[in-house]
Amino acid sequence: MEKFLFKPDGNEGLCKLPDEWRLLESLRHYFFLIHLKDFGDEPINEPHIKAATKIISYGKQILKREISQNDFVDVYKEIRGIFFHKSAELKNSITKSMMDLYLGPLGFKNSRVQYNIDDFEEVHVEANIKSKNRDYTWGCIKSKNCGWTGWILVHADKAKQKIFLTGINHFKKETLIDELFQKYAKFKNEKLKRSLKRFFISNTFWYHDDFEKYEKGFKPVMIDYYADILGAFITGNDHDE
Repeated sequence: MEKFLFKPDGNEGLCKLPDEWRLLESLRHYFFLIHLKDFGDEPINEPHIKAATKIISYGKQILKREISQNDFVDVYKEIRGIFFHKSAELKNSITKSMMDLYLGPLGFKNSRVQYNIDDFEEVHVEANIKSKNRDYTWGCIKSKNCGWTGWILVHADKAKQKIFLTGINHFKKETLIDELFQKYAKFKNEKLKRSLKRFFISNTFWYHDDFEKYEKGFKPVMIDYYADILGAFITGNDHDE
């Protein structure tokens, strides 16, 4: 399959991902469930079977061909080849690849929560602009229920830590982008203020509240009997403490 080159498709410096990302996300979730089902005292097959059915449906819709569970490993390798390749690698960047965060904080690889990706009509990530200083990365999602939503991953105040700045419920992509970069400028300008607040008052800041609202805006896929097991794997937005 043809490699996706992350070329900008507009003036915002973003590119719209082809729908193959849905298979990548769903297969990651499926492989997780396959291993998870063996942890319980009475393994329940239903969640990973539901996930497999969805992947087979995506195969028909997106790849235009019939696939079975026996094909999943090969399909995963095929899809990874579209998005993970030499021209998608980054150096001296906050991330190593253009696809490290295609869903931002909602990606299953990072959150260990599977969201209802059928709610996501479009997914846009930062385009591969060679001259850009990549001390942050960002993207946005057009959601049926939450409108235009987006995120910027930035370095936190302490070394090696990162946080997400988020926006949600916009009618237009342009207003979402304006909000995101206003928040980025605000975050960059408040470093001294944050240090003083940590010392005297609290370690919680406005972007933590924003992130909580962002997460709550999206519907996770319920895993029923695996809920207690999955809880041990769930991670949220790291505070910068």
